[in-house]
Amino acid sequence: MPSTENKSTLDTPAQILTFQVGGQVYGLGLLSVVEIGNWSEIRPLPAAPHYVAGVINVRGTALSVVDMGIFFKDRTERAVKAAQTSIVLVDLGAVRVGLLVDRVCDIVSMQGVEIQPVPAAGGRESGKVLSGLAIIGDDIIGLLDLPAFGASIELPNVTANMLHH
Repeated sequence: MPSTENKSTLDTPAQILTFQVGGQVYGLGLLSVVEIGNWSEIRPLPAAPHYVAGVINVRGTALSVVDMGIFFKDRTERAVKAAQTSIVLVDLGAVRVGLLVDRVCDIVSMQGVEIQPVPAAGGRESGKVLSGLAIIGDDIIGLLDLPAFGASIELPNVTANMLHH
């Protein structure tokens, strides 16, 4: 007999990494996280999309960094580099990319957590890249859908030799 479980429950990771962008908390599957760091220099890239903060050097490899605050339209200018600012490395298909977030918060177990659909967002990017909203106590956590996020952004073609200029 076919399962009657809600699809969003089946697709929900066992644990998520939560992070803050602006005043909002978002999460992504913990197994999607490659590394969390605070790289010292983000080098800007000319003609990159406005949400691309630039590139970082991760052990000799240039990786694009997406400023999630600009992507989610929580701010218009790049985040100021601060002690709390972090870059979360994730793989978008075959491409590794950094997500510049204001603060990494916690690892949260999703066992028994109710996931609700994202309400219509009037065409905002956030509604297109969130798989649902996790309701945990009084908190609402937007769950980032990495495949949808990857399909919605344009990343510059970055090569390692750009870091040596």
